[in-house]
Amino acid sequence: MGTLSKREDADLFSINRLSSLFGLDRATVTKRIAKVSPAGQRGGYDVYTVRDVAPHLVERAAQSDPDAIDPDKFIPRDRLDHYRAERERLKLQAEQRDVVPAAEVDRVIAAAFKSLSGSLDMLPDVLERECGLSVDAVQQCITAVDRARQALYDQLLELCDALGAEDIA
Repeated sequence: MGTLSKREDADLFSINRLSSLFGLDRATVTKRIAKVSPAGQRGGYDVYTVRDVAPHLVERAAQSDPDAIDPDKFIPRDRLDHYRAERERLKLQAEQRDVVPAAEVDRVIAAAFKSLSGSLDMLPDVLERECGLSVDAVQQCITAVDRARQALYDQLLELCDALGAEDIA
């Protein structure tokens, strides 16, 4: 970084000047441009070109301030616009099948488990008829199927409890 000529100096900005230009606090400017390499030095202080620092200083408020995107803090008209836009976004996502209504997911999962349960109920009979299992072997198969079905049920309850806890949190 050497000494700069007067003509080059006109295109370079100090932290103070950037703070004034962008209407930001000096600490904010310093934090946002921490990863930007200075273009030189003037009076022992780093100076920067606007082209290098502008993208970092004009970040959207939402990225630096989480409260800026809280729709409950919007004025009523903006809040209404926000929720209308969100409703339209969700409708579009549903049309494109990016999101699926919960009721549809519930129906599909219920149908899948009903089919699984029916298949498990028929398994001992099929094994007896097609494989020639003895009565004792069929009874052991029924016991094993019942244990597997109970284990599946217990796992589903645990999963539902975990999901319920996440929704509350």
